[in-house]
Amino acid sequence: MENNKTLLIAFVLIAIAACSLVNPLSEDGWVYVKEDNLSKAHAKFLEDFSRFPDSLDIMGGLSYTFLVFNEMDSSKHYLDLTRAKEKDNNFFIFASLLYFRDEPDSASFQYRKFVSKYSSFPLYAVRDAIKSNTLHKLGLTTEILRDSFDYAYGVLKRITEIDDSLNMNLDEDRFLVIEYINSLEE
Repeated sequence: MENNKTLLIAFVLIAIAACSLVNPLSEDGWVYVKEDNLSKAHAKFLEDFSRFPDSLDIMGGLSYTFLVFNEMDSSKHYLDLTRAKEKDNNFFIFASLLYFRDEPDSASFQYRKFVSKYSSFPLYAVRDAIKSNTLHKLGLTTEILRDSFDYAYGVLKRITEIDDSLNMNLDEDRFLVIEYINSLEE
């Protein structure tokens, strides 16, 4: 009986140790993104990618940090890797909104994909570093640039307490929608 307890304890310890070795997310780049230490985040993502080249988490982080450092070709490379792995993942959608910010139709397509995924939105869209409101702010700004006030207003009614009797044909009501977008807490 004592042998069985010892074996069980040893098995549990080995399982815990194995999980910490296999899990690239325990002390990862998104921790540094949350702390706004983007250089350290980028270095960590690069290090982790060499060990875990199939991780969406890491590919999305690399796309984001390369974008922040204005290395657009590298950002696009990791964006494409993320999309090839799983094209509806939040890492890809977040990086796409940033990468395609000068292409409103592409950014809108990605944002609308994000909105359609959820009946109620999680607090964080990308781990615990990027809040859903950050994606909403990026996406809704794109919708305004595309003159899609009705769509933006519809999303705002889902995520905020905006008055539900606004008329998107009136400039003053459109201005209220823009104010709500700008006031989204990130």
